Amino acid sequence: MIHGELGGGFIETYLGITIPAIYLQYEIASPIQKGFKVICEVPGNVFGTGGENIIKLIGKLTGIKDYYESMYILIENLDKSIQFQLYEYSSGFKPSIELINFSGELYEDILLKIDPEPEIDDQRNCNGILGIYIYSFNTGNLKKIFDSQTFNYSFDGVVLYENNYKVQIMMKTGNSFILDIKDSQNLNQIYQRNGKMIGTRFGQVMALEKIEFLQYWKDVTKNLVVLQPIVGINPSNVLGYVVTTLKFNYQINGLYILEQKVMQGNDINVRLPQNSINTMQTIPLIENELTLAGEYISNVKIKDDYHIITQKVANLSDNMDIETLKIIGKKVAYSIGNSQIYTYYASLSLIIENNQGTNIQIKLPIEQCQDVWIDVVNISSRIYTDIVLKIENGMEDMKFLIYSHKADQYFMTFNSKEFNKQFNGLVTYNSPYQVTIATSIGKKVIIEVQPEIKSEKNPKNNDDSITDILSYGNIMPMSSIDFIKNGQEKCYQIIAMQPVVGRNKVSILAYIGTIFEFNENIYHFQAINQEIYIESKTII
Repeated sequence: MIHGELGGGFIETYLGITIPAIYLQYEIASPIQKGFKVICEVPGNVFGTGGENIIKLIGKLTGIKDYYESMYILIENLDKSIQFQLYEYSSGFKPSIELINFSGELYEDILLKIDPEPEIDDQRNCNGILGIYIYSFNTGNLKKIFDSQTFNYSFDGVVLYENNYKVQIMMKTGNSFILDIKDSQNLNQIYQRNGKMIGTRFGQVMALEKIEFLQYWKDVTKNLVVLQPIVGINPSNVLGYVVTTLKFNYQINGLYILEQKVMQGNDINVRLPQNSINTMQTIPLIENELTLAGEYISNVKIKDDYHIITQKVANLSDNMDIETLKIIGKKVAYSIGNSQIYTYYASLSLIIENNQGTNIQIKLPIEQCQDVWIDVVNISSRIYTDIVLKIENGMEDMKFLIYSHKADQYFMTFNSKEFNKQFNGLVTYNSPYQVTIATSIGKKVIIEVQPEIKSEKNPKNNDDSITDILSYGNIMPMSSIDFIKNGQEKCYQIIAMQPVVGRNKVSILAYIGTIFEFNENIYHFQAINQEIYIESKTII
């Protein structure tokens, strides 16, 4: 068991950058010792058993007001009460706990918050950083699934001033952003009148300053949104914020990044990815070699431990042969606590069977799914039909792949993962009644919206509200695909649909439809138009 270690920062999984959970130990509770007190307590269900627990934060008060040491967490109303130590997080200023539905819907996780320490005197070093730690019993074992110290170390970044009143933010995650700072303070210390820099200057991505739990549309659990200030040469001059959205995934046993972006008031520059010409990359499948498109293997048979998830009969080429398309995978069952058993499929492959018995296997670049559908559509050619795979891995997690056939070779011509990286944008509130949607290929529109209902957690004009600082919604990942014909053309165009949600992450404000046409000259899908739909009306 690991006790309170940093855990090595983030790792790479099939979901991208991931913060792995750290297993901890707990013990049978002892009587509260003399000198210790209950700092705070909350009722809730942290084991998913249906019974209510009492979760208490215990600590010893020091000579400094609101500062506690030797803290631990006690959980009562079990057959036997238990406790666990907080190790290096066992002391701090104004500590508190609360319960959240974060890593699962059947139980609650424990959030420990330790406030930044005020500067009391010059003789004592103060920890001026907010501490956030999340503990979970989501598999019956105790795990720490978020640690602000690990986050601050692993999600650091470099801020470099550039000519023409811009700064570049380069994060450890590999993401890079540009901010326009022409309206910032102290520019005369950095730039000449012509916008050229006087000398090299650096800023800094600061430690976690604020968090919020937001529930996305149709999701049953909440996502963790973390804010880090971006400061200039003067630490009091905040240029913007790095906003990282994290989600817990049961299979990888950790948090992964749903989104990372920078925000700067209500005016954010939308930048195209480097070398972008609004096309989707075409990747050839090479036999017996793993590529981004998957691995292509000839003359295969389906192994006994694989299940056929779905299948479809089709004619993929210009000959008269009929092929059978099958999606296969290994069936995996799991349960959360003592609740219902769930299943998903792992090690996914597309099998193409023909009359000659020379079957083809394409190992898909998707680790797992809950369900999958196959369509065959004339998209890239009038002669060949293309294979469209719609893969579901949860209520809001859809993936789409298109495989095309040309001259006896298969290509991946569309991957929604790459689409989501390239075709995104920003949703900015101009007022409670008006939102600007700006997409990464240059479309921009202002729409009227209904103001969101005030709530105790998110009141309008509350300076402590994360949304009042940022005032943003989201362009969500691709959620559906459709096919249309233009006039008498024999080939279909595809429309990739993305929901646009408001800042409460529940209300759908609009849909963005990006229309692609296959360009045979460059053998790529190319975006030819982008439309925004509100209540079935096209507005651009």
